[in-house]
Amino acid sequence: MKIIEISPYSLPKLKQDYLDLMEKQMQAIGEKFTRERIANALKIALQPNKRAHALMLLSDDNQALGICFFNVCSGIQSGGDYIWLNEIYIDEPYREKGCASYFLKYLEDWAKRNNCVAISAVTWDENLASQGLFKSNGFGSWNPIWVDKKIDFL
Repeated sequence: MKIIEISPYSLPKLKQDYLDLMEKQMQAIGEKFTRERIANALKIALQPNKRAHALMLLSDDNQALGICFFNVCSGIQSGGDYIWLNEIYIDEPYREKGCASYFLKYLEDWAKRNNCVAISAVTWDENLASQGLFKSNGFGSWNPIWVDKKIDFL
C-alpha cells in the first residue's frame, strides 16, 4: 500500500478515483451532495494558500482503496498547529484489512514532520466501527456537543 497526496496538478484519473470515494463517503454520512459540488469544494480546498490536504490510499497495483481529507488548524487549547481530520473513508471491499489504521499512522508521522501537536476528529455515537478504529490507534474520546451554523451567501 502507498499513500499519495492529491493536488490541483494530480493526474485526472486520480482525481476521479478520489471523487468516487468521497461521493461514497458523503452518502455514508447522509449528505446528498452532487459530484459537482464535491469537485468544486475539493478545488477550493486544495488551492495553494489553503491548509487542506487530500490523501488517497492505493494498493500496490494502484487500485484506489480509500481517501482522507484533513486541515491543519491552529489553536490556543492545543498549543499550536494540529490536524483536524475531516474525512476518512475506506471502500467497503477493503475494510477490516488495516487500511484505516495505515492512514492514521501516516497522519501521525505527517503531523510529527510538520510540527503538529495533535490529531482531532469527530465521529458519531452510532459509528462503533469508527470509534473502535480510533481507540485501537491510541485516540482518547469524550462526549462534546457539536455546534455549527451554515452561512448562506448573498
